[in-house]
Amino acid sequence: MADTERRLLSVLVGQLSAQSRPLAAWKGDRRPCAPRASMRSYATPAGGSVGSRDADIDFTFTDPITVRAALDALARVGWSMDVSLGGLSYMIDDADGMCEWYRSSPAEAGEVLARLDAPGNLPYSVAIDVYHPEAGTGGMLLFVPGRTEVSFVPTIDRRRIPAASEFTDLAWYLNALVPAFVGTGLEGYEAKEIKY
Repeated sequence: MADTERRLLSVLVGQLSAQSRPLAAWKGDRRPCAPRASMRSYATPAGGSVGSRDADIDFTFTDPITVRAALDALARVGWSMDVSLGGLSYMIDDADGMCEWYRSSPAEAGEVLARLDAPGNLPYSVAIDVYHPEAGTGGMLLFVPGRTEVSFVPTIDRRRIPAASEFTDLAWYLNALVPAFVGTGLEGYEAKEIKY
């Protein structure tokens, strides 16, 4: 994102916050939602992109998991909601199949989680950007309807295998994510990377 766009976004968020607007102070990208489809053209509001390769880890849980429970588990191993551009980035698929990306202030984290976990949003996919500050990487957590499947897509400063830099270091992400989910009913996972 260019400096001009960042300044504009900062001004818009500041203006909307000053007006005491609740959630969705910034509504950004709106595009048809195909959560399980190819993510190669996906870019988060934080500027991450998966490019010409799809890499993701699909987690399966024995029971539905809330966004809050997943983030609480991840926080215990060093992850947090991404605030790299001064706000939380999250997405809600709506009834017409369009993904709505929003940005809210970090102070509204509780409200964001309540909105993502609201019963009215259970039939829809939701997502939130997460970040591991110590490792300097992050991505999108995508919760599909039913909430027994969650995908992680490394979109923020993706870690690469040093001796094969065209590939994502999925082993690092597995080591950083799986232990957090073991106590939350994790049934299994599938990690994959495909070149297009």
